[in-house]
Amino acid sequence: MGLTAVSLTTGPIPLDEYPIHQAPVPMNRVASSDRNFYDRCYFNAHDRTGEVFVVTGLGVYPNLGVIDAYATARVGDRQWSVRFSDALAERSLDQHVGGYRIDVVEPLRRLHLRCQSPDDSLDFDLHWTGSCPAVQEEPHLLLSGDRPIVDSSRFCQLGSWTGRLRVAEREFTVTDDRWSGARDRSWGIRPVGEGEPPGRAAESLAGFWWLYLPLRLESCALIVILQENPDGYRTLSNAKRVWPDGRVEQLGWPRADITYAPGTRHPTAATIHLTDGTGKPVCVEIETLTSVPLHVGAGYNGDPDWTHGRWMGRNWSSSSVYDLTDPAVAARIPWGVTDHLARAVMDGEEGWGMFEHASMGRHDPTGFAECPRWRRRPPSGRWGGSGVGCRQQVPACAVPPHREGARAYLTSLHQTDGHASRQFGARHVGKPAAGARCRQSPPPRTVPELSDAEAPDPLRPAGQVVADGHAGRCAGTGDGRDARTEPERSGELLGSPPPAIPDLGGVLSDSHAERGTRARHRVQPGARRVQPPPPRAVPQLGQRDRIAMRVGEEGPGRHAVDRTRAGDVGQQPC
Repeated sequence: MGLTAVSLTTGPIPLDEYPIHQAPVPMNRVASSDRNFYDRCYFNAHDRTGEVFVVTGLGVYPNLGVIDAYATARVGDRQWSVRFSDALAERSLDQHVGGYRIDVVEPLRRLHLRCQSPDDSLDFDLHWTGSCPAVQEEPHLLLSGDRPIVDSSRFCQLGSWTGRLRVAEREFTVTDDRWSGARDRSWGIRPVGEGEPPGRAAESLAGFWWLYLPLRLESCALIVILQENPDGYRTLSNAKRVWPDGRVEQLGWPRADITYAPGTRHPTAATIHLTDGTGKPVCVEIETLTSVPLHVGAGYNGDPDWTHGRWMGRNWSSSSVYDLTDPAVAARIPWGVTDHLARAVMDGEEGWGMFEHASMGRHDPTGFAECPRWRRRPPSGRWGGSGVGCRQQVPACAVPPHREGARAYLTSLHQTDGHASRQFGARHVGKPAAGARCRQSPPPRTVPELSDAEAPDPLRPAGQVVADGHAGRCAGTGDGRDARTEPERSGELLGSPPPAIPDLGGVLSDSHAERGTRARHRVQPGARRVQPPPPRAVPQLGQRDRIAMRVGEEGPGRHAVDRTRAGDVGQQPC
């Protein structure tokens, strides 16, 4: 196969007609040659009841030559997803791929979104109106050692929706008196497309903690962003109140007090402590309702079915539906970022929005310890200077009751991706490119049978008791030991969870499921152990043994042994 020469003096594109350049390159190129450069938007929509929650977005990846879009909607315990992907042509103001389109009606205020899934499982025609001005967030930088993993900018806006939505057989009439949401646009560097080898950067991934909270109240909008290292050192801290007239008020150093469901890292409630410019405390009480895990069908980090920026072929689309109570799906949920629908109360005023949260690996302020077999053992002690508290004694790695879910999850870590997505409790409908040849994925590697105590941590209902005497017990039962009081007990029987890189508001897509992780398992008491075969015995050489040492032509460092026995060789062990 020959190489095609590419001219560096290609002609301009229509965008070059306008005085909007920010680098000495045409608008068809970006200033950075980093393969991970992206430009993407995000939207969510809800009816303030928790009955339905929609997350959707579109992104372009100039250095990968890909444009794609996704939409996912949760109703009850089922989640429908649709994705579109195609080759990126020249850069333009047209945001369209497959059956998905975004039209900017009035910049920074009104937009029109349309989606037509290939199997009619998830369709909408929605109009967005901003309720307050869009706000530029603080620059976002995430380092692994000295290497930037994320280096991006983003603006956020709260608003309302009108139009229509169809999820499976259900029709929703969307009106702005009930339907609201949040949106953002970000651009810069973060891992996208096919996963890169982790290399040395993986050495520093001991844990990650993230909180993103855009809220809409009647009088104002509130945006809180927190990001912390495993020791609690805060690398991003931003809290703003946005008034309808455009005024932006900083609200000091936020402190978050989060309540988690027993045995999980699933947030059920939170209190956010803020301070206005006069020093007056501002307290926001949060209650979470339903949620959408972004790595289940939406293409964010750890999604084994599809990830943002990945080349899927021309004119590709697919649809899936997930049962979130299926153990195979539930086992994936803790290992990524989840968007929770949030009801908020601030100074007696009710508001609604999103509580986006991720807590993976070690986080000292909340007392979470990483599993000993995930990475190196965490240091003892707690660091309490960040102002992040935890009201619920919870183990770092709860023990799920589902063996099959763990087996399916660990199987996913060893599978090799092909054009066909793998099945994780999802019904998948794929549309290959026209005339494309289907590539078969190799069969998965064999994964050993797991006991009930060897599975990863699924999202479990509040109040469910974890395995007795292992990772911990619910409050008020037993001796109350958990992974915070006895970190050496956490993960005692667990296999190795994946070294996931979190997404940060839908930020990262470097899939841990693509890299695979070596898992170790421990045989349960009473289980039959498979004995290895005995080593082959080496016969003793007698006087009748004749050993000839020959030096080959390759040199004196290589020797061949020729042994001829005069007796009955059958009497000697072989």
